Amino acid sequence: MAKRLVNTVLRNNNYKYRLEIVDLYSSASDTDYKIEISVPGPALSYDGDLSNHTTPVLGSSLQFTAFLTQAQRNVIMGTMYSDKEYALAVGYYLYDENDSEHLEWSGIILPDETVETIESGGGYVTVTFKCTDGLPVLNHVNFLTETGQFYTGEYSLAFWLKEVFKKLPHFAYYHGGTTQEFMKEVGLPVPSDDTYTFDTTANTLDSSYVRAGTFYGDKKRLNTKRILPTPSESFSSTYSVLEDIMLSMGASVMLTRGCWYVINRSYFALEVATSDQVPISAYSNTQAAPYYEVSDYDESFIIDIGEHENFVVSGATRTGLFPYRGATMIHKNAGSDLIFARGVGYNGYDGLDPIINQPMFSSDGWSTSSDYDMDYVGTNINSSNIDGLNIPSGYNGVLTIAMSGYITFDKKSNASSSASSTHGIGACPIVRNLIQITDSNGKSWRLKRHVLTLNSFQCQINESSFMDTLGYVLGGGSGVSNVYYPKYYENNGAYTWVGDDETGYSSTYFETMIGLDPDVVEEGATERFLEVDYLNTKFYTPIKTEVGENDEPNDNVLSVRHNEDRARYVWKINSNVEMPTLTTGYISDFNWEAHQLLVYAPERGIRPTGDGTYTINTGVHFTTDSTDHTTPGYSVVNSKYEPIEYIVYGCSVRIGDGTEAADLQYVAFDLNNNGTEVHSIGEGRIGSTKVNRYMGTNGKIWARLYDGSTQLTDKTDLLNWSPRYDIAEKEDALLYLNCAEFMQTRHKTRQVISMGIINNSGIYNNFIRPINLLRTSVLASGGEEILMPIGISKNLENLSAEFIRVDFSRDALLEAVDVSGKGPEGNNPTGPGITDGNDDGPTSISNVKSLLATANNNIGANTLAISNQLDLVKQIYETYNVGGLGGQNETKILYSQNQTDGGLITMGQTSVSLSAGATTDAISINKASTSINYVGFNNESPTSAVDVVGDIKVTGTVDGVDVSALKSTVDSLSSGDTGTNEMLMIFLEK
Repeated sequence: MAKRLVNTVLRNNNYKYRLEIVDLYSSASDTDYKIEISVPGPALSYDGDLSNHTTPVLGSSLQFTAFLTQAQRNVIMGTMYSDKEYALAVGYYLYDENDSEHLEWSGIILPDETVETIESGGGYVTVTFKCTDGLPVLNHVNFLTETGQFYTGEYSLAFWLKEVFKKLPHFAYYHGGTTQEFMKEVGLPVPSDDTYTFDTTANTLDSSYVRAGTFYGDKKRLNTKRILPTPSESFSSTYSVLEDIMLSMGASVMLTRGCWYVINRSYFALEVATSDQVPISAYSNTQAAPYYEVSDYDESFIIDIGEHENFVVSGATRTGLFPYRGATMIHKNAGSDLIFARGVGYNGYDGLDPIINQPMFSSDGWSTSSDYDMDYVGTNINSSNIDGLNIPSGYNGVLTIAMSGYITFDKKSNASSSASSTHGIGACPIVRNLIQITDSNGKSWRLKRHVLTLNSFQCQINESSFMDTLGYVLGGGSGVSNVYYPKYYENNGAYTWVGDDETGYSSTYFETMIGLDPDVVEEGATERFLEVDYLNTKFYTPIKTEVGENDEPNDNVLSVRHNEDRARYVWKINSNVEMPTLTTGYISDFNWEAHQLLVYAPERGIRPTGDGTYTINTGVHFTTDSTDHTTPGYSVVNSKYEPIEYIVYGCSVRIGDGTEAADLQYVAFDLNNNGTEVHSIGEGRIGSTKVNRYMGTNGKIWARLYDGSTQLTDKTDLLNWSPRYDIAEKEDALLYLNCAEFMQTRHKTRQVISMGIINNSGIYNNFIRPINLLRTSVLASGGEEILMPIGISKNLENLSAEFIRVDFSRDALLEAVDVSGKGPEGNNPTGPGITDGNDDGPTSISNVKSLLATANNNIGANTLAISNQLDLVKQIYETYNVGGLGGQNETKILYSQNQTDGGLITMGQTSVSLSAGATTDAISINKASTSINYVGFNNESPTSAVDVVGDIKVTGTVDGVDVSALKSTVDSLSSGDTGTNEMLMIFLEK
């Protein structure tokens, strides 16, 4: 559905082009007006940033001046001035030498920047149209599905990019055709792991996956001049999604040659500059999921500037750029302590894979086909069974377990109520969770907090005199009881852990009373009673009751209260749970196995206690699943105790107190310059590392690798990343690779050339675009130069642009950034490691290449103390590579360079194993007579490779600083041969 208003073919400076204006909202017939456009024709502009040649989103605009008749003006401008936002789209086409037409650019007309010149009298109306590629519009578009729902599931980056582009007003008309190419990928980084590689001719965007929840977390709000249309807690900018993907891949996206190019600028500077043809991956529309297909072919990006076809006009200038000391990127929420979440938490967003503003499950009418068990709610990519944890036992290990929800019973019941009416007077709803952990010894534990029923005492439930006067009585059909057996928590609500070798393990649950526990009530009311009879046990009034109004001074009689605050409850559970105490080992697995709602009638109860004066029925009146807690559905004994609505908003599990999240920062330094500025490339919500540091890392990339030429079905998130032009260079973290590539390019990019170019060739492929590199020897530099455009403003006659010079070899660049990422002497980062903001220093890290993290821009006090004493920060990246493992040689690992007699350190070892032929004293400590101290390993008879496996620790003090809490990041070492070995052992706080 669209109506073409303008369809004009013109020629200027040997170039033939067509311009059209389309009403996207009209279904009327095309008018195809022929209009005049001022010379030199449409002007295209791309706004780059010289300070950041890897600009993630390179926006573009088009401007042209048209001369319209009054009739044409009335139709076109009438549409623009209407209340149809972004109604007018523009298509700009170029013809090649065979007179074939190609879409060059498309966009939408901006009504607030389009200027109509008003003149008296008749004749033509002059209008200067200003158009945008549509990307700024995405700032104000919520990232939702076509049905208005938030995305769920895990999909490729290519899928997410197409979902972004589809939200452009003009995408369907200009880029949505069946089999039409809408995107091209060039030179993006290559993933691999220790077993499988990646086909360097294959695409990255289609093979790299992230989960939908990545795009619904916190991100710094963009500076926009328009107010967001919805509240921030339910709004996720589509532009931010695009920016996140580009930042993660070190890529730039731009609209040119009729589609969206996603290119890696470092690849262009280091590979395309020396190649006339490079491989690309083209993405075309399809009707079936994932709604695109990929084809591979070669494309040329170099244009030679010669005197016959293109020539530089006078006025070309050359200026310099300041060197950068380093480049940094931030992965937002990479250090989250969240290990599991579903739905929406009671404080807003609280999940890895949320459905924003939608609960885990809800019912306002029960159905046997509804899914209410933990195994069925949420999405299957966010399993409640988490392994690979390392949580200390006892009070040092804490999990914060949270769940929230809502329950409602019928507000009123009167004398005319039928036997099937729902009221819930005196009911006790119980939320029962089966929460299990497993320790590293293989023993399982279940979290226990049970609800009990007092079997030796019963209370009367009376109608209040007020309600009786109005005609509201306790009655309402058969099966109604005016007797209540009080419910209470075992051990006054204290939790315990029950091991799988203990009695009662199979029937152990973590239970919470809803409406009878003021500690979990957010909205609603209950009050304590039976204080006179039971001083040491807390009892609270059940659903739709209060302490009897005429029962003073006793408090053991209840009255009916139909108020909303006694029938409707918003509840939340938020418990800090210490781990069971173990002799050895740690907690390795967590499993939220089941969730169940049970509702007991007042005269019934769970686990009766007391002297047995009264005998009660322990049967439940309503439950959401069967007794094994694995079958979805529900059962009802008496519908009077069936809630009319039950919702679980969400749940989450966090390590520790559940309040911390850290941003992971990556820094690459250039040792070969004296620059002072560390340039920030950006911060995003997507990243990838070789080792998972936290189960709750947001925006983790999963990739499908290759076994030979066959792509694997399974995905892995433990990835190395390499530049596509040099797959032998592997980095443990994708964002670090981006920083290093930025600095490698910047090291040699010191020259900016600003110039104008006149091109009168009329050759389609010589139309200079932001994806082209220019090769020229006409700038009087003494030789040929390769120039990369950063900002371009062009029309059909001339081009004005800023270029950076990029003609240099890869070998020279390899020397630009120190392999350890260490900055110039005396100017190193403030502290290595991952800091989680809890003031106990950073945890150990696996990738030491300038890998930093902060929380609230602070590092731990212990880190500062030890680094100040040992100069640890300065020396943390240093290694000694000592030749020869034979004889008396030892590999020496530097931990301090400024100590002479700073105190002895002893070396402990646990579970250390050696290959055959090695000496048993593999781990040693040595105190040199010089100013160097070190720890190391010793193999005096290297008949086989050294293989040390174990948790290597140190104890003792240095200059009064206790280093017992330090732990090596190297838990194992294998030299692989009997020759020269290099070992790096870094001690950071555990």
